[in-house]
Amino acid sequence: MKGKETEYVLKNIFLYPIKSMAGTSLYEAEADVIGLRGDRRFMLIDENNRFISSRTYPLLTLIKPTVDNECIRFSYQGQDFVFPYHHEWKTFEAQIWDDTASVYVTHDSINDWISNLLQVKLRLVGLASENARLHTSASLPEPIPVSLADGYPYQILGTASIEKLSKMYGDDINPMRFRPNLLVSTSIPHEEDTWKTIKIGNAIFEKVKDCGRCQVINIDPETAAIDNNITKTLASYRKFANQILFGSLWKIKQTGIVHVSDSIEVITE
Repeated sequence: MKGKETEYVLKNIFLYPIKSMAGTSLYEAEADVIGLRGDRRFMLIDENNRFISSRTYPLLTLIKPTVDNECIRFSYQGQDFVFPYHHEWKTFEAQIWDDTASVYVTHDSINDWISNLLQVKLRLVGLASENARLHTSASLPEPIPVSLADGYPYQILGTASIEKLSKMYGDDINPMRFRPNLLVSTSIPHEEDTWKTIKIGNAIFEKVKDCGRCQVINIDPETAAIDNNITKTLASYRKFANQILFGSLWKIKQTGIVHVSDSIEVITE
């Protein structure tokens, strides 16, 4: 119902500066066209210029990056490693799923460090511009600009959905397993799936589709241990055809600023 006021509020904002590495919790963030400002603007690629992720290297989830205008700081196993990230500004194409993105390579010192840590030759690359990647999907009428996220600018998840899964699993489940950008307070499991257009702060979001899940949710974000029972539990009640669905994927209709505790207006459902 248009203009419907609800009891929903924004509980957490999560930013993931580097794809597949640890996220951080924010009080406020800019909701831009391609995602939260600073979200997944970097990713790791292999020698074939294809992205790599925690699907193959779960250890990535234990590395917490912080990016500023000059340096990237990596916190790992109680130590901080600080590197300049600007190198030569030479762009090239990297592959992320079926999309290509125009990227630039970061400083050799970063690439040496991460390659030594994971024992494989890798490079950290940054998105060259806000329009450096266009994502084409059957769920969209036309391609949209996206960061280096898997496919869509935003992921939204409700607290009641997490609580139901935790109850069925038999223990509390960290929502960071699912890498949402916006965690919203809800009272009914999966009610966020029914929303079509919502307003948070002065930003307006439009739903694209429900979020299909892969084995990444089995990785404990605090230990990198693998627990396949997460997927098994979720599949027992959230499997539709060949997909396990949990949370929803969104794009922006109106950019703006969002804050923790902002009320959420469901404009259409």
